[in-house]
Amino acid sequence: VGRRGQELSSGLPTFSTTDRKAFESWVWKQLQVKVRFVNRHTHAIELYWIHSRSGKMLAKLEPGDSRIETTMLSHEFRARDARVDTRKDSPG
Repeated sequence: VGRRGQELSSGLPTFSTTDRKAFESWVWKQLQVKVRFVNRHTHAIELYWIHSRSGKMLAKLEPGDSRIETTMLSHEFRARDARVDTRKDSPG
């Protein structure tokens, strides 16, 4: 991880190309991060990745379960109690 004022030649990843697609691919790989989601709730949860105002369910995690996702810094996730749509008074 770089620090403010640090010279680029001092250990940060560098890349040189004249190919735009190769450059874009390299940049996106630099923005990847691993995130661990842990269910510390007393019931199962559903984990969603939010994209274009809709959610894609990635996993159902039981209490104590965890999941690692490789994602980009700007991606958004939501978790909810898996029982939410099983209740009689649920709007969903």
